[in-house]
Amino acid sequence: MLKLLLRNRAWLSAPQQRFRLEDYTKQDYATMCGLLREKYFLNNDEIQTSGLIKLQDDAGKVIGIYTASEARKKAQSLGLDMVVVNLSSSPVICRASDFRAKLISRFYNEIVLKRQKEWIAKATTVKTLKVSPALNKDEMGLKIKQLVELSNKNLKVRVIMQVSENAKE
Repeated sequence: MLKLLLRNRAWLSAPQQRFRLEDYTKQDYATMCGLLREKYFLNNDEIQTSGLIKLQDDAGKVIGIYTASEARKKAQSLGLDMVVVNLSSSPVICRASDFRAKLISRFYNEIVLKRQKEWIAKATTVKTLKVSPALNKDEMGLKIKQLVELSNKNLKVRVIMQVSENAKE
């Protein structure tokens, strides 16, 4: 879903409206982490442990030691995600942070805005096609095909009809 959204240019015009936490799957969050070149952490319901969980806040201060379901409920009551810090320790260390919202915010600022700027810059470049009366039917068909391809890519196209040695627009 996420890669499809990134390819859709209409989506780039108002992307802020598209960022709702509940719309994204685990695969989308993993894709965002990959595009941002950062590690994906297990969070919320993905954490499968039967033992105790040591829950910390964003600053690293210990909130408490809970069972998995209690820790999940505690994080939800705080309005935060529960993210694994160290799965191999006993008890498992998790952090209550706004992981998904921060990830989406970083993704929007670093990836989407960059692509939006590239798209706008690309749309403002002007491509030039030169045609002359001396072109045969096949060459003119090729120029028309190029014109259609460039306009489909939302590029501005300038067509110059070359009648003599001096080009006239």
